[in-house]
Amino acid sequence: RFINHSCAPNCEAVIDKSRVFIDAIRDIAVGEELFYDYEYQRSGDETAEDEARSRCACGAATCRGSIMESRAAYEARVAAEAAKRAAKRAAKQATIAGVTPAASS
Repeated sequence: RFINHSCAPNCEAVIDKSRVFIDAIRDIAVGEELFYDYEYQRSGDETAEDEARSRCACGAATCRGSIMESRAAYEARVAAEAAKRAAKRAAKQATIAGVTPAASS
């Protein structure tokens, strides 16, 4: 009925188009509560109040203390998005200049 957050989940949400499926990521005993890592995306402008409201108390040995994505994951996501935008701009500029961009590996 409900799936709660844990930093050490036993399942994960898989989104396919407009449907959400819950997949087990390890064996789950009959009657065992289901958990997945909410890992809400950060926007980068979270306040201390936001952090307090998103505090995690799951008790897992790997608990990161928040139901939001870790700051490291946020920074990596932002950097990857920036690199993707830069590559897209470079490809567009190369096309405008009549140069075929090199294939990425």
